[in-house]
Amino acid sequence: MKLLSREIAFATPAGDLAFGPAGRPGLWHHVAVTCDGATVRAFLDGVALGQPHAVALEPFTGPLQIGAWPLGAPVDLLGGWLDDVRIYDRALSAAEIARDMSTPIGGLRGRDTDAPDVRIDAIGDGDTLDEVVTIGAVAADDVGVAGVRFIVDGVALGTEVTAPPYWASWDTRTVANGEHALQAAARDSAGNVGHSATVTVMVTNPRQRAANRAPTVTAGFDISVTSPTPALLQGAVTDDGLPSSPGTVTMTWSVVSGPGEPVFERPHAPDTLVRFPGPGAYVLRLTASDGALEASDDVTVTVVPAGGG
Repeated sequence: MKLLSREIAFATPAGDLAFGPAGRPGLWHHVAVTCDGATVRAFLDGVALGQPHAVALEPFTGPLQIGAWPLGAPVDLLGGWLDDVRIYDRALSAAEIARDMSTPIGGLRGRDTDAPDVRIDAIGDGDTLDEVVTIGAVAADDVGVAGVRFIVDGVALGTEVTAPPYWASWDTRTVANGEHALQAAARDSAGNVGHSATVTVMVTNPRQRAANRAPTVTAGFDISVTSPTPALLQGAVTDDGLPSSPGTVTMTWSVVSGPGEPVFERPHAPDTLVRFPGPGAYVLRLTASDGALEASDDVTVTVVPAGGG
């Protein structure tokens, strides 16, 4: 087994069998390669990596070397450290490899009581933040990290991140300007939790994020027209620009009541001409939505017949 450009590969006389990335740099990983005489498989941290390769291996009687090959050649094929190396005279099953990953050489491990190591990454003490930022963390454990959670001022930020890379998005506009404490908590499968050192940052936003409010809608004054003259509706809509996504206000005219069905020339604009099928009192409604909240207002149009009858 060797590492080629941070990839796991198994070297054979016929060529290298590549399986996939060797894991995140700077962390310990459990790597296993098995061969049952016909098929070579690779495992990373107890999980099958890449696709099995069919290969016929030949007997070899030379010296066993790990990390460099051939004997005496100044070639280091392993760009990292080795620990707990073990060799078996048979191909282990996936379950045996998973058990091996948490079993040190010399016997079964007792109850796991070691908490993961974790630290805040990319953000440091005294950093000044504004708007939306990304908080990252680096975590490692002797068995494996099950999840990382980020904490702002003692309150969890979002949900637990269960696979690397460990990061979360923080909208600093949700807190007051000033100092705030960031921390990361890493959990292993045994329930042990390790906490990072607290990082204190300064939030300096020019304005805080306001709560979203529904649009303000005015359908206009009640009017009267003579049939068949169309009526000009002059509504108005204002909004606070929230939420930022989608952040677009939509408008729609509709009929609340009346003796017929009017026709709007521009049903999705605040001002529009509307034609009526006949005389009568019509209640029309302008509705506006910002994607999250909506509001409406009504206007009454009285249509009188020609001649004033």
